[in-house]
Amino acid sequence: MHSNLATVAFELQHRMMGVDRRQTILERNRFFQKRALASLQAISNPSVERCLFAYSYAARDIFRWAKSQGWKTVLGQIDPGPEEGRMTEQLRQSRPEFKESMGVASEEYYSGWSEELELADFIVVNSEWSAKALRKEGVQEDRLRVIPIPYEARGGAVPHNAPAVFSVERPLRVLFLGQVNLRKGIVELLEAMELLEHDPVELDVVGPVQVHIPERFRGLSSVRFHGSVPRSMIGSYFGQADLFVFPTHSDGFGLTQLEAMAAGLPVLSSRNCAAVVKDGLNGMLLDKVSGVSIAKSIHEVLQSPSLLTQWSRGCGVPTFCRMDNVAGELTRHIDAL
Repeated sequence: MHSNLATVAFELQHRMMGVDRRQTILERNRFFQKRALASLQAISNPSVERCLFAYSYAARDIFRWAKSQGWKTVLGQIDPGPEEGRMTEQLRQSRPEFKESMGVASEEYYSGWSEELELADFIVVNSEWSAKALRKEGVQEDRLRVIPIPYEARGGAVPHNAPAVFSVERPLRVLFLGQVNLRKGIVELLEAMELLEHDPVELDVVGPVQVHIPERFRGLSSVRFHGSVPRSMIGSYFGQADLFVFPTHSDGFGLTQLEAMAAGLPVLSSRNCAAVVKDGLNGMLLDKVSGVSIAKSIHEVLQSPSLLTQWSRGCGVPTFCRMDNVAGELTRHIDAL
């Protein structure tokens, strides 16, 4: 209870002071490590061999202490690292008209990360996409373990039946759900909707808008921005949609893909995330993240609505993402230490 109150006090203080979001993240990571260290020191027992799992950017101080106690350490890498940061900055530079509000991670954010890597006995990444990015930073292959994010759905996926033909009266309903920013591919998705302006397609964009949307896109009658919505409403958006679109430039995993498939909703995804979408089984993979590629894929669905019904029947949470399988895989690697 005391830790919970301290956390609430920390968050309230930073909101009232108007601290920059990136600076808040840095200070939150330090705050967490300080609290975690106090808890770990209270249960320390030199005669007991332990293994500590901690997430990236908030693990260095914890790992230093754990190593001093002779513990094994496992780092959970939450994203593709600096490679993703560089890519995001390139997107911002190439799309200044979108005025993205979320800044790129500073050098200070990554300052302790290299030491976290060195202190870890192995590093867990959630996708081969993240593993590839870490290799570019010099992380050796034998130190990486690709283990997906676990996800448990309530009940089985309910198959969606698409109409025989899409029309103005019954358009193809496409859903984007998540942070509305450059990295997530919102620009390319809007460009696709511009190309499809005269086709029976509607796009619902659900999530916090972190960019300025130029007027040319705000004027599209087929696009609706809903902003942030309560978690309790997410299911209704999945239930009303025909196709979930996830055109990300980079994601360590992309959990919304699983949420959509758990609801029986086929997914149109980029290849820059966890490989949970199987082309032609539960959705479609984009050749590249571009307006033309997205529009081409959506147009293919418009021409053959039965694909959606077929893909919906292939939906559901993949077996390898089930909680027991993920836990078993992680335990197997820890036991090997």
